[in-house]
Amino acid sequence: ELNQLDSAEFFTRSAIAIDSNQNNLRGLSQKKIVLGDIFIKSKKLKAAAQLFEDSYEMMKSLPNNEQALAVSARKVGEIYRILKVFSKSEVYLLESIQLAKKGQVREPLYQSYFELSLLYENKGNFQDAYNYSRLYAAEKDSALNEENNKSINLLEAFYKDEKKRLEIENLEKESALNKVELSQEQADKREKEKQILLLIISLTGFAIIAAILIIFLRIRSRKNKALEVQKDQISKQNNEKEILLKEIHHRVKNNLQVIASLLSLQSNVIEDEKALDAVKEGQNRVKSIALIHQKLYQHEDISKVDFQEYIEQLISYLRSTFNRPNKEVAVSVTANNIQLDIDTAVPLGLIINEVITNSFKYAFNTVESPKIMIDLREDSVQQGKLVLEISDNGPGLGEQVDFEKSKTLGLKLVRMLSRQLDGSVNYSFNDGACFSIVISNTELRKLTD
Repeated sequence: ELNQLDSAEFFTRSAIAIDSNQNNLRGLSQKKIVLGDIFIKSKKLKAAAQLFEDSYEMMKSLPNNEQALAVSARKVGEIYRILKVFSKSEVYLLESIQLAKKGQVREPLYQSYFELSLLYENKGNFQDAYNYSRLYAAEKDSALNEENNKSINLLEAFYKDEKKRLEIENLEKESALNKVELSQEQADKREKEKQILLLIISLTGFAIIAAILIIFLRIRSRKNKALEVQKDQISKQNNEKEILLKEIHHRVKNNLQVIASLLSLQSNVIEDEKALDAVKEGQNRVKSIALIHQKLYQHEDISKVDFQEYIEQLISYLRSTFNRPNKEVAVSVTANNIQLDIDTAVPLGLIINEVITNSFKYAFNTVESPKIMIDLREDSVQQGKLVLEISDNGPGLGEQVDFEKSKTLGLKLVRMLSRQLDGSVNYSFNDGACFSIVISNTELRKLTD
């Protein structure tokens, strides 16, 4: 709806991957329709047509599914009308009408009538276009009248129930008031003599106490008003700062998203494979930083990032980028609810991006069941230290590669970013590559500086 089509496509594809892993055909079919609508806005009409047809075929395999199947058929008919493939469009729209009638669902029915009226208008068959336009208007009016009648009946029932409830409450209040008044009259009668005797003494004492109390209350009221003004000012300043910080994170994320989109567009015209890989790796690094700023402005506490949630979303993005149709990479993430500020989260996120990208690209060419394990925890020995372990079950870097002296950009970045976090990185091979990185949190780095 915000017309941020790249982001919309990314999140919809992520949802499709989840439904595909869970074999959720109903959810998968619905999300293919959503992705098709995004493609229509992006002018990818043939790709949208394929998605709508896939959705329709999936829906056909599900039982008792006339309403959803009618919607899918209507979407196929609509896209073929836009593509001017009128014969196919007519078949699917008529099928949608039959399904909607069978399932007795109004909305897909009148929407299909409307699409057929547009189809026949495009073909120049104005009589049929007019007839279906009338059917559309009549069916839509009938549906609206039915909804209005339901709403009126619900409101009438609610009004009657509320009226009875108020009547009962009033009766209960009157009964309780009568009891209180009777009890009060009896108490007044018993206490009348005592009150007359104490009245003169009480008035004198009350006058003195009231004068002192008024003075005290005035002083206290002035102090309270001053404190309230200060409190309101501080609260307003804090709210303004928080809103400003969220806006800054949001704009940084948007700017990074623009950079990633520009890199994606640039990659479409690059033919050299090494240059294309370099551009895509740069795009992944920008995406990993943008994701951190997105988590910050979406979170109530804008100073911290839930790092397990961030890692899982980063893995989801990298999995879709390096898609292996015949091999599903199993990823295990353990972060023990660790919250990190941006000074630590950005470099650590880039480290994870570099190592995981390397695994996706090179580690699983000959591995039957690829696995990646990520474990982030607080060091049990050194306070203020964090331990990050990333491992896979691939062949490793190989004996000919010296990690400490490697000149590849990815491994250089891992070493540089670890030093930036006042940490160290060790590589080992144990049935796969294993990177163990020990870093200092922000508070410890400030003390060291």
